[in-house]
Amino acid sequence: MKYLFCTDGSKESFNALEGALRLVKNGFTVDVFFIKEEENILNKLYNNEIKFLNFEKIIKKSKEIIEKHYHFFGEAFVEKGSVQKVINHLDNNFYNMVILGSHNYIGVQNQFFSFARKVLETAPCPVFIFRGEHKKNFPEKRKSILLCVDSTYQTLNAVISFMKNFDTDNDINLITVSADFFQHPLEISLSGNYVEEILENESAIAKKSLDEIERILCNNSINVKSKIHLRGNPSEEILNFVQKDFSLIVLGSHSRESLVDFLFGSVSKSILDYSVLPVLIVPTKKI
Repeated sequence: MKYLFCTDGSKESFNALEGALRLVKNGFTVDVFFIKEEENILNKLYNNEIKFLNFEKIIKKSKEIIEKHYHFFGEAFVEKGSVQKVINHLDNNFYNMVILGSHNYIGVQNQFFSFARKVLETAPCPVFIFRGEHKKNFPEKRKSILLCVDSTYQTLNAVISFMKNFDTDNDINLITVSADFFQHPLEISLSGNYVEEILENESAIAKKSLDEIERILCNNSINVKSKIHLRGNPSEEILNFVQKDFSLIVLGSHSRESLVDFLFGSVSKSILDYSVLPVLIVPTKKI
């Protein structure tokens, strides 16, 4: 098992490495990829507080964090250029996960300028993104992890990846979100009996999805602490719910790359844009 830690030398990236290695299983190899983006007006506008360390110090600090958490330091790579250098490296090498920090961009600003989002859009492997310091998530205690569930195979893909990589001796919680009354077309909403039937059917599907993922986890000796079914907009409901203390949000992604997805964002990308918690996004495997 091998991870790729991408860093620009900033404290946010090292917080990401700390955050990820506190949650994953022990004994993995971690490569370090140092990327320094070329100077341009966007760097000056949005990254003017980032102070780049020299390469040797970055590797030394990375190695200390990796070995402190009982993992193995692998290879070190250094590049100057754009995010495309990281994407090319991921395409040409196999990794079980890529670890990234985020500089607290949110909303539209995050969609245009976030390094992490650009990697996420094309990464062939799961992406762990840790935003800001969030020291409250660092204590050595039992972690609370939220797995986002729906009825698609993307959820199964995310759960399998989670079980392979992460320490499952934590509090595992499942959540799913169905459309509420007002999200259905007006012509359906006006038919009271019909919409009640739809809502009941959606509740049955949600329960089945939660039960199925719980069964898979239990078959792998992983206990589920709670199962939550909410109604409304999925990204909004999940973001509101995770205002409680969670250490990680896990989502599957459809890996769509289209104008519609760019403008409005998938559920996973919307949560990434606005969450203040660590997020693991597992893309659909490309065939």
